[in-house]
Amino acid sequence: MNDNFQNEKNKKDKMKKLYFGVGVVVLMGMCFSLSYLITDWITNPKYDDSIEERTVYNSTDVLEDTTTIALISGDSIDKEQSLKAFKEENNIQVDVNQQFLIDFLDDSGYKLEALDNNKIVFKKENSENALVANKYYLGEKDGYFAIYKTDENGRAFIEAENDVFRDYKKVNTIPVSAEEEIKSFKHYYDSKEEALERLAGYMN
Repeated sequence: MNDNFQNEKNKKDKMKKLYFGVGVVVLMGMCFSLSYLITDWITNPKYDDSIEERTVYNSTDVLEDTTTIALISGDSIDKEQSLKAFKEENNIQVDVNQQFLIDFLDDSGYKLEALDNNKIVFKKENSENALVANKYYLGEKDGYFAIYKTDENGRAFIEAENDVFRDYKKVNTIPVSAEEEIKSFKHYYDSKEEALERLAGYMN
C-alpha cells in the first residue's frame, strides 16, 4: 500500500513539473511575441509613413487658386504669386495639382522644397555655370522651343507667352546633340532678333 501511495505521489510530482514546464514555455513564447510586436511598432511606425505620404505624395487633389506658389533661386525669391496668377501667366487652362506643378517647374530647374495647405515652395540651386546677365538664350519650355531673357543676376525668364513657340515642331525632333544644347542654355545672344534668326535654323 505504501508503494502504491508513493507511486501515486511520484506521478503527481511529475505532472506538476510537466505543467510547470509547459507554462514556462508558453509564457516565454508570449513574452517573445509581445517584445517583437513592440520592437516592430517602434522601429517601423507605419502610421507615421502613411501621414508623411499623404503630406508629400498625395498630389492628385486639385489645388485652390488661392494657393501661393513661391519660386526661389539660392537665397533669393524669384517670384511669389497665387496659383491663379501662375496659371494665367503660363497659359494653363486645366486644373492643377501638386504633381502637375512638380513636373511643370522641373523643366526650369525648380524642385519641390516645402509645402503646406496654403503655400508650395520650389527651389532652384545656384549653379557654378551661371547664365550670362542681360542676354537672350535659346531654351525649352514644355517641350517647345523658347527664347529666354536673363536679368542682371543671370536668372532666366520668358518675357512673353509668344516667346514659347508652341505652333512649331518640338525640341525633341532635332538631333540629340542639338537638343541637349538647347536644354542646357548653351547659346545666347545680345538681342532677341539674333536669337530668332538662330532659332529659325532649328525650325527649318
